Amino acid sequence: MALRDRFLNCGLASGDNDGTSEANAWRTFQDCEDGVDAGDIVHCRTVDGNRVTGESNMTFNNPNSAPSPDAPIKFQGYTSTPGDGGMFKWGHVLNIREDCVLVEGFDIEQSSSSASFQSDGDGCILYRSKIVNNTASFNGAMYITDGTALDCYVSGNMAGAGKVARLFRGSMFNCYIEPTAASSGGDCIVEMQIAFRASIVSGCIIDGTNSVDIGLSVDGDGSLQGAWITNNTIYNVSNGIEFEDGIGSNLSQAIITQNNIIYNATNGIINSRGTNTSSVAGHFVNSNALGSISSNAYSNIQDELIANKITLTVDPFVDKVDFELNDAAGGGALCKFLGAGPRQYDPTLLGTTFANDRATGRRNFSSVGAVTPKGAESSHVF
Repeated sequence: MALRDRFLNCGLASGDNDGTSEANAWRTFQDCEDGVDAGDIVHCRTVDGNRVTGESNMTFNNPNSAPSPDAPIKFQGYTSTPGDGGMFKWGHVLNIREDCVLVEGFDIEQSSSSASFQSDGDGCILYRSKIVNNTASFNGAMYITDGTALDCYVSGNMAGAGKVARLFRGSMFNCYIEPTAASSGGDCIVEMQIAFRASIVSGCIIDGTNSVDIGLSVDGDGSLQGAWITNNTIYNVSNGIEFEDGIGSNLSQAIITQNNIIYNATNGIINSRGTNTSSVAGHFVNSNALGSISSNAYSNIQDELIANKITLTVDPFVDKVDFELNDAAGGGALCKFLGAGPRQYDPTLLGTTFANDRATGRRNFSSVGAVTPKGAESSHVF
């Protein structure tokens, strides 16, 4: 079913304000909520292209009809023509509290103790958006419950107990997360709470250049449903990945930590609750590349649960902007096409031995870290 086109143009001074066309677009986000229905795609822009600062924080939880998997609601930013890939600039908190809502192409920047973007609805997706909070917040710049962030930039102030991104049963793919300039003393850059539902953080760059805090913190209580932490690049932090006290013996699915790069950190991957003794569904650490670690590469994780350690002896990156892998021996060369992941059968390789002891007859596709090398045979695995 094709979604029905509707329009929001903040600041528009004419028209019928019913959302049926660009000329009659809704003039405020509140007008939009009052008129939107399940199955609508709302094309969002502003008259002058500037950030909307004259409205209030928006909680979207009462459309005319509730969205569903068969009839979702989509908000999509644009600049001049719907679908042109432009961004809708919003200067207040946006809180999505309905299921099955997709937000694409939003540039949200504000300064308050509330997260700039929040979602608390099953199946909600934040895609190709920029989220910034200039004020320290316990919930970070982005706080997602039961939803997913994909291809987003997220930045937040980490003073005090601040975070940048917080996931509660949520997931994040291909995002770039960093503290705002010169903010430090916070809790962690990304917090991952895995109670009751599994969570995934994959393909993300966690850049701690402006902080001295934990890169990725994993915690939870209640029934823990596992986590997949794969193909991330974590740079310049205190602890790269830290499993907190809430990760106990009530874990019902495994935690897989695989194909991550942690570089320039005090500790690499640590379990702060003590030695991992779970034997039913535990923690498996595989093909992670660690380098420039001043204290412990691994701490309180049983050796039997760690496979294919990769030790970086030199910087693996071309630069600290894109974090593209270089070709340096002992650096990026150790990460290219040597990660755990899908492999292509190649009969010409039967009987040969791979440098990292992979099975004979197969050729590696996957690389370690968030950025796939140029000329890669496949993109990184989500």
